[in-house]
Amino acid sequence: MTSPAIGAQGIEPDTAKSLRASANIGFLDASGNTDVTSLNAGERIEWIRERFLWTQSLDAVSGTTDGEETANLIATRVRGDWTPPGRLGVYLFVGYDRNRFAGIGRRFEEGAGLAYRLVERTQHLLTTELGSQLVQQRSTAGVSDEFLAGRAAALYRFTFRDNSYFEAVSEYVPNFEESDDYRLNNDLSLVAPLSRNLGIKLGYVIRFDNVPQPGAEKTDRFFTSGLQWAY
Repeated sequence: MTSPAIGAQGIEPDTAKSLRASANIGFLDASGNTDVTSLNAGERIEWIRERFLWTQSLDAVSGTTDGEETANLIATRVRGDWTPPGRLGVYLFVGYDRNRFAGIGRRFEEGAGLAYRLVERTQHLLTTELGSQLVQQRSTAGVSDEFLAGRAAALYRFTFRDNSYFEAVSEYVPNFEESDDYRLNNDLSLVAPLSRNLGIKLGYVIRFDNVPQPGAEKTDRFFTSGLQWAY
């Protein structure tokens, strides 16, 4: 799993590839609303133009225990970033996710906001974002809800060398209509290359919902390890 927080990562459009893609598959050990061992898969495509970055991502988790489905999670997002000269940028996105073992049958999000690159060096990158989004969700019990939410996010990346980095992403999503209803997403990942295009990726994701669906726990944790291919 990846936490869909930051899209623009300080890419220099005049030196970077105009099209980049990556895919990963690995082992999942999840605890929280369910205890299951399964496989996870994901992909990410970036199209880079001068001052623009378009990103499409997809992550999925599926698992069975004793012949019964015990894990069913999917998340996808399309995002655009505009980065004029300077440190300030603008983003917008459309996303969809489903997390059945947390009681979410489907959830759509449409958001926009500002991104600011606090630190942008060869090895260190620190980006912050602030914006808002519309949320439409339906629980597995058939209860629908629609509301306006805020969004604050931060990304830190330390690059060891080409295709080798540590990354930490945090995202805070408060419901503007109910003060007790908010979500926190945290994503830690470490990538070490095996070759020019193939690497090992370790990830740890925490998803916290202060007002979960009835019968669900507040926190889900995902530990992943597997192979990542990048082009």
